[in-house]
Amino acid sequence: MAVALTAGLLAGCSPVPTPSPTAAAAPTVLPSPVPSIPPSPQPTLTPSLTPTAELTWPTVFEPAGCQPPPEDYTRVELGSWVINRRTQAMLEHAARLYGGEIDLAGAAVTQGSYHDNGAASFGTHLGGGAVDLSVIRLPEWVVLWDEIGPALRALRAAGFAAWLRDYGELSPDSPIHIHAVAVGDAELSAAAEAQLTGEAGYFRGYDGLPAQFGAPRPDRFGGPVVCAWMRAKGYEDLRPPEARALPTALPDLTPGQTLTYTVEPGDTLPAVAARFGTQAEAVARRNGLTRVDTLAVGKVLEIVVGE
Repeated sequence: MAVALTAGLLAGCSPVPTPSPTAAAAPTVLPSPVPSIPPSPQPTLTPSLTPTAELTWPTVFEPAGCQPPPEDYTRVELGSWVINRRTQAMLEHAARLYGGEIDLAGAAVTQGSYHDNGAASFGTHLGGGAVDLSVIRLPEWVVLWDEIGPALRALRAAGFAAWLRDYGELSPDSPIHIHAVAVGDAELSAAAEAQLTGEAGYFRGYDGLPAQFGAPRPDRFGGPVVCAWMRAKGYEDLRPPEARALPTALPDLTPGQTLTYTVEPGDTLPAVAARFGTQAEAVARRNGLTRVDTLAVGKVLEIVVGE
């Protein structure tokens, strides 16, 4: 706020008196000027990154939501279906990560494991670890399109290779559903294991459909989520190096723009930073992160575009 100051005196209208010729004019004593000391320059206050301890950058980043499942192959009933306890625990973890309308660990399961569905499932459900999940709200028979992406992200972070199978994609009358295969299940059928690492497998960046559907088709929902516990079992991202590059920045971002982002299942710090055209270290320091190898699902990050 500027404050106006009025300096100076108004001159009077009467004439100034003339000193007596017999009296010597007394000299006017002025105070010695006080030397002016310029103020020390103050730094300009600008938003700054939160100082943190020296960050240790890992060679591999753990996707958000990764959690090793229990190696428990006790068979349990889920509705009218049978799965093993390991698969059940993974579905429960996915449901917690997801938090949406599709009941991933309950009513949404429309086919379980250890089940012979004939040619319709290519043998993927003959062993453990395979489930199909409905994406339809009943009794309205409404497809929950907005829920499919978040559900797939949660399932993948929880340890499933998971894809959407659209209407008629498998056969003329096949329903829309999510097909999921539990990574590392010791009781997977050969057909289910092929959906993980085979020519058209999840870890190669494809949709898992067998050769009768033609050449391998790219995964429409991004690359595989590879957790440390999967690597310990021998699974790796088998895509070519160029396919493993960080994502390009989102369009319509303005340099210097400040925004917030909520961490989703499968996210890593470098991928989040790249999505917003900034550096991972800048995001870490701005948010005071002391651990950068993994992120917590649901954490809200402040991001400055281009920082």
